[in-house]
Amino acid sequence: MKRLNSAEAIESATVPEQAAHWWVVLHEDTCTREDREAFAAWVRRSPERVEAYLRLNMSMGTLQSKQRAWSDIPAEELIRRARASSAEIIPLARSQPAALAPRPSAFAGTRMFTFASVAAICCVLVVAWFLWLPERYQTDIGEQRSVLLGDGSLITLNTASEIEVKYTEGRRFIRLVRGEALFEVAHDPQRPFDVDTGKAVVRAVGTRFNIDRRADRTTVSVVQGKVQVMSEQPNTSSRVPRHDSAVPETQPMEVLVEAQRLVVTEAGMSEPERIADIAPVTAWTQRQLVFENRSLGEVAEEFNRYNRQHILIESPRLRAESVTGVFQANDSASFLVFIANIPGVRVTTNAEGHHVVSLMDAGEGPKVLR
Repeated sequence: MKRLNSAEAIESATVPEQAAHWWVVLHEDTCTREDREAFAAWVRRSPERVEAYLRLNMSMGTLQSKQRAWSDIPAEELIRRARASSAEIIPLARSQPAALAPRPSAFAGTRMFTFASVAAICCVLVVAWFLWLPERYQTDIGEQRSVLLGDGSLITLNTASEIEVKYTEGRRFIRLVRGEALFEVAHDPQRPFDVDTGKAVVRAVGTRFNIDRRADRTTVSVVQGKVQVMSEQPNTSSRVPRHDSAVPETQPMEVLVEAQRLVVTEAGMSEPERIADIAPVTAWTQRQLVFENRSLGEVAEEFNRYNRQHILIESPRLRAESVTGVFQANDSASFLVFIANIPGVRVTTNAEGHHVVSLMDAGEGPKVLR
């Protein structure tokens, strides 16, 4: 067996040759985290690759001991057993060559059989672990990104957001770890599309909806079609199962239709609310922030999601004042000019580069911003 020297050579090689390449790479002293991640990406692409690697690893164990019989267990069954096992997943390490004795004793043969069996089990666990790792996508502050999934569904990530994607034959599972995302789901009634927000699961078959996850609340808004929003059962210590588990019976459950939204908090779910104008819900995809009678404090916090230099409003009275307007998310400077033109308001910059907004005269309240 040998290590292939280039990506082109790997791509043009047969699946068994590719499996041999990865066996060599993973058993070298110089194997890196990047090598293991590349192996994970390779093995996830087809069951044929999983089987090829499993059988190669078992062959290597067999070569070290004539007492070990070849296993006829299908790769699918090995993977199923590995996933059902409670054993700890052990990373692959470089194997040390076993010393060969002229006449191995029965004990030595048993030891070799045990070593090969453990090696095969560890291999199955590692491959199954790699196979079932979710795909991760994320954005930095001020960054947006669109992700096209294999079934044609499209997910657009807003600033400072992260998702995990795991598809199985019977379920499409997304975990919104943080931030905001717009989901455009390809129609497939045989495979529900579930989004876990930590406090609730949003299920759709073919629809378009937006989820905004914050520290204290999650807002679900339906742009087109309808979704089910399923909250966790009250007084339960278990979270919604991740990735490959079925969604448990949950309560309460709400059905949201087009131009409706609800908010999920620790206290539970709100009643569905009609959205008079759906355009502001997705305006962020055009890097626009649309506010109608929103508090100045909320507007500042929204700008802070998109910019590293934050706007800090010290006065509670100023934070409570209402704002209506349309702003560019990455243009906080124009918003600061807007604030600075309010009589009695002062804008300064602190040592960390953040913009501090305060009232020069505590006895004079600002005008209502329109």
